[in-house]
Amino acid sequence: MTKWLSLRRILGVEMRGSIIAQGLALGILTFGASGIASAAGLSADHEKNLDAWLQSHPGYRLATEKDCDCADSIDEMRRSGPFGTPLPHYTPYVLTGDFRHNGVEDLAVVVVDRNEAMSKEGLLVIFDGPFVSKSRQPVYTGKVRKIPQMGLGLTNKGALIYGAFYSEGCIYEPQGKTYREACVEY
Repeated sequence: MTKWLSLRRILGVEMRGSIIAQGLALGILTFGASGIASAAGLSADHEKNLDAWLQSHPGYRLATEKDCDCADSIDEMRRSGPFGTPLPHYTPYVLTGDFRHNGVEDLAVVVVDRNEAMSKEGLLVIFDGPFVSKSRQPVYTGKVRKIPQMGLGLTNKGALIYGAFYSEGCIYEPQGKTYREACVEY
């Protein structure tokens, strides 16, 4: 179940505008180059793990830039990034980073129905590292909405965020062996 929280309540401040713009203004959102990877840029172990999961879930495929319908936003991220630092391999549906702050790289992807040319909803799948020869099962799977114009990113504390470019989003923070979803609306 999605829990919607107001940004004002989370941050304890009065602000107007999008969650991404507010987060950038307050310095709580970052999109570090090390946390963004294209599917082609995934490590062999990441790819092996993701391929194994997709093979065991044949109704899904990895979401692509075509699903995003956000070529201008992707181009902007690749050219200048959110802070003037280009992210040449930015892709909205694949993210790697140390989400648990334990020194181990984790993986988050968005998958969509294989039979839909352009999906409007998908599934966020989070795998905790380390990724070794044995395939790992995801520690979190949950529906995400509005695939067009949405993408993955990181907060400055390394938590996952999934949301529309310059709009509302959901933050995924480690909680026990899984992740807690907190969605923000403005």
